[in-house]
Parts: sequence; C-alpha cells; structure tokens
Amino acid sequence: MDFDRAVPLIAAPMAGGASTPALVAAVNGAGGLGFLAAGYRDADGMRRQIARAREATDRPIGVNLFVPGPPAGPGAVAAYRERLLPEALGRGVELPAAIPPDRDDWDAKLDALLREPVDWLSYTFGLPGAAEAAAVRAAGIRQLGTVTSPEEARAATALGLDALVVQGPEAGGHRATHRAEDRPGTLPLLQLLAAVREVTPLPLVAAGGLGSGRPSPPRSPRARSPSSSAPRTCAPRSPGPRPRTAAPWSNWTPPPSPGPSPAARPAPCATPSPTATRAGPRRRTRRCTT
Repeated sequence: MDFDRAVPLIAAPMAGGASTPALVAAVNGAGGLGFLAAGYRDADGMRRQIARAREATDRPIGVNLFVPGPPAGPGAVAAYRERLLPEALGRGVELPAAIPPDRDDWDAKLDALLREPVDWLSYTFGLPGAAEAAAVRAAGIRQLGTVTSPEEARAATALGLDALVVQGPEAGGHRATHRAEDRPGTLPLLQLLAAVREVTPLPLVAAGGLGSGRPSPPRSPRARSPSSSAPRTCAPRSPGPRPRTAAPWSNWTPPPSPGPSPAARPAPCATPSPTATRAGPRRRTRRCTT
C-alpha cells in the first residue's frame, strides 16, 4: 500500500453529510487522506461532491461506497412494519405496505467512478463482485475493504484488494458486517487487528475508538483542569455527618465593620463550619462562587 502521506491517518467517510469536500481538503492539507462518503447519495450527487473536492485540493482523495446486500425476507419486513405501526398511527404517518429493494444507486456510481476514477475507493457493508473489483483495479483505483472479522478479511484478500480497514467494536453506532444478519464480534480493536494479521498479508487500517499512538499516563485524581487552576475562595465542606455539639466559638461576635470603600473589592467568602451553622449565631452569609 503506497500511502505517501506525511500523517498516516484517513478521515473516515461519514455518510449523511458530515464528510464534506471542505473536510476532505482540510484533512489533505494537514497531511492525511480525505474521504468522501457516497452512501445515501445518487451517482450525480457523488459526482458533484468529487468535483468540489478536486477544486479544493490537488492531493489524492477517496470515495466510500455502501455495498448493496440481498433484500430482507418479506416476513422480517412485515414483522418490523407491525412493530412500527402503533407509533406511525399515533403520529399520523402511513407506512408503505412493501419496501422495494434499495441498491443505493450502486451500479450508476461504479460506472461513474470507472469513467472518472478517483485515487481510492473503499467498500462498507460488504464486498464488490470479482468482476467489479477487477474493473476498478483496471481503472487504476486502489481499493480498501472494511472488515470486522478474520473471515471477512480472508474474503477481501481473495478478492485482490489493496488494503483492509479493520473495524472494531469501539467504532460506535454501527458495525460494517458483510451481512445484515451477522452479529458483530466483541473482540477489542487491538486484538482484532492481531487476529486479522494472522490471516492476511495486506496492509491494515485500524478504525474505531482511536485516541493516540501511545497510552496516556494515568491522571492524578487531584489534578485540575486548566479552567480550575485559579485559587478557590470557598473551602469545601468536610465529609461525614455533622456533629450536633456546640462550637467553642458559638458566642463569638464579629468586630465592627470599618465601612465599605468605593475602590475596595469584596472580601472572599468563607463557608461556615458545619458546627457553627447549627449552634452559632444565625448570620446572613454571601453565596460562594468559584
């Protein structure tokens, strides 16, 4: 995998609008590889996004496609519709009696990319057919396959892809299993990378739950955030139950005030002792803020 980047990071393609051409250009400018998300777009929308990205950056870009799977069985769709029906009726929404197959404009997108190739093409929720992968390869496009298990990694390797995106359970809201009915694995990302490495020689891209290349040192429980570095003016209350005995200074009388000065700042407030609040003289105190 010829990843000629100053920063070995890929901006994950996020369908639904987050992966904009501006984001692709920004990632490229920072030294990484920007990716557009073609999922939920038709072929014309994908072409417009590619054109805008190429206007914003002269570096290589990538595009991600959702691989269409076989349609779900009619029984499962009907059962799901029945579960949604009370909610839909309560909101005045009419559910369709049947849902036609949705291939996310797959064929038109592939045709557009073969005629106007991009540098990288990645696949999510499955793999292309052997003839489709061969045509993409012949067009000079490098291919990434998203995998969530060693079995999926074997299939992607046999297809002749250039690299694999290994997606662990830390990836978030969904996992890109190759079949909708497959239950995603729970092997943590680092262990999944090791398991996939045993079955394929292809370069691997880690995806999901990334932080930094080195483990962070444990944070001291006494450490303060930068916003709390200023000294506090109020002492915290002592933990534990409040004693019910009178304090030795319960009859203490404050000295007379010299009177406020126009230029003087108010004195820091102090939290009264728990014992003084019960047995001492009742005095109005100012609310403390930090």
